[in-house]
Amino acid sequence: MFKYFPLGDSAFIIKAGNDISPETHKRIKNFVSVIDNENIKGIIELIPAYNEILIVYNTDKIRYTDLLNRLQDIERKVGKSENAKTKLIYIPVCYEKEFSIDISEVANENNITIKEVVQIHSSLEYLVYMLGFTPGFCYLGGMNEKISTPRKKNPRKKIEAGAVGIAGNQTGIYPIGSPGG
Repeated sequence: MFKYFPLGDSAFIIKAGNDISPETHKRIKNFVSVIDNENIKGIIELIPAYNEILIVYNTDKIRYTDLLNRLQDIERKVGKSENAKTKLIYIPVCYEKEFSIDISEVANENNITIKEVVQIHSSLEYLVYMLGFTPGFCYLGGMNEKISTPRKKNPRKKIEAGAVGIAGNQTGIYPIGSPGG
């Protein structure tokens, strides 16, 4: 069951709980997919996140209560078996020391070798939970805890576009040069 919260006069948040999990992600993704397919006039943008969806809408085209009722009707129809389209994308990663400027820190933090970091990090399929922080930045879940590494106390002023980072139990890809760490 989703919970709906108004956000200003032309948006609201739909919460699917507080956990970050593949199951919650699937519920969010399925709901967004069905809403998208309904082509509801007035919806400007659907922005899914870990456990919620931001909906921005045009109040000249649809009223809050009408949109809320429509979404709740859709929610009742969306079954757990719905499956939004997924796509597996292979992303090559270069782990050479020249490009992997923090790989030694990841290895040291976890008491493993650099070779083990590479093997563990490159052996998994990751789930794109959401995009954010910069346009196109992928928050990827499903990382093995054996290479979990805390964020830097002092972030770098610039991480190069294409860099792959680890923060806690997540990994991510920097689509543009930006601060990070």
